[in-house]
Amino acid sequence: MSNELYDQLIGVNFPCVEYLEDNYKEHYELLKEADEFSAAAVLYPDEKNELLANSLHRYQLILDKASKILKLETDFLLKKKICFNFYTDIANLFGLGTQAYTTETETPYIGVSELSLQNVYLLQLILLHEMQHATDFVYFNGFDMGVAERELRARLTICHSLNELQKQFNKLYKNAYIDQAYWFVILFSSPNISDELKYKYYELLEKPAKDILESDDGVVFSPLILRVFGMELKREGVNLKANTSYSITNRNGLLIMEEKELKIQEEIQEEDTIISDTETYDDKLLSVKLSRMTGEKISDENQPLTLVKNKLIEWHTYKDELKNMKKNANIIITRNAESLSNISTVENTNLSVPKIIKVEKQFIKMENDFEKLRNINIPNSTYKPEDFSNDDSPIIILNNANRKKVIEEDNEAQNFVNNLSDFFKGKK
Repeated sequence: MSNELYDQLIGVNFPCVEYLEDNYKEHYELLKEADEFSAAAVLYPDEKNELLANSLHRYQLILDKASKILKLETDFLLKKKICFNFYTDIANLFGLGTQAYTTETETPYIGVSELSLQNVYLLQLILLHEMQHATDFVYFNGFDMGVAERELRARLTICHSLNELQKQFNKLYKNAYIDQAYWFVILFSSPNISDELKYKYYELLEKPAKDILESDDGVVFSPLILRVFGMELKREGVNLKANTSYSITNRNGLLIMEEKELKIQEEIQEEDTIISDTETYDDKLLSVKLSRMTGEKISDENQPLTLVKNKLIEWHTYKDELKNMKKNANIIITRNAESLSNISTVENTNLSVPKIIKVEKQFIKMENDFEKLRNINIPNSTYKPEDFSNDDSPIIILNNANRKKVIEEDNEAQNFVNNLSDFFKGKK
């Protein structure tokens, strides 16, 4: 059976590339400079706009160079390139956790935040993921596809892009095909996909992903993962159970899914921070806000704007990478706390479909050096001549307002300062 879907995966034609040492160093030098400018913008509000402009320029340069190294064709995008958006702006639009997104429009716009730039090779996967969405919308009837099909295609393209670099990036590849197995179960459970199409997608799965699906353990969705996928599953009409093993076998060309309830339910300890959902926002309001970032209004009343995006937690199989992403997200949120407002977050973590509340202030508390400095209590004090009648040499703290007056008018104090000077000279 010919499988025309293979040629639709951009990861086949634009595989991941191992960076040369010079490119690798340049990436992280630009990232360091951009982060420093962004941090300085918070400390110096009078120069905020200029500092953020310098920061944005470097972030955008990183994306342009990454697109060039991957040789991505971006002329069909709204800005003719993959654009950088500050994480705080994306979070204000779509909620905490969204690190990159693709607009579901005839001329797509791809926005990527600084959160996606921390790992140069994971960045390549994210760019290919978003480019697969954009390519599907423009060239392959992506508007007629369900969420499960689009997301599986993005996972397929990632794995195919890593095929030639499996040994160098074995961990990334492993995480990618595990993620692929999860999404194939979701696609297979969808009532909107024909059996013929399911088989074609099954052919494109990586062999390790097929081995996972055909094993006795199969794929198990934890309560957290089901909650993360809650809105996507609802839109796709899929109902999956937590702590149930799903396995798929190919019997003479017939795909069969078996469900097995686990007898021992193990508690899965996973961090539960930074997650939100786009569906809580009004389409018209979102369109207006998004147009400020893209520079163009890309929807109207007859065609409301919807979005395809990466939530931070959607990369749940990328254990270490996800942990680092969450850490970096916390740093960015703390650094740019003044820019965050009305961020949506989950109220009840036990629900498969999250209930959203509004948070007026930044809710992630993270102690850093600046916080420690602000908490230090330094009392104002002055000294009196009689305090220094002995030969002791106490440490003194001068009140800034009175310091000049005290030194000029009090001879005894001046003598004390001179004595201190002579004392230190003697120590030399």
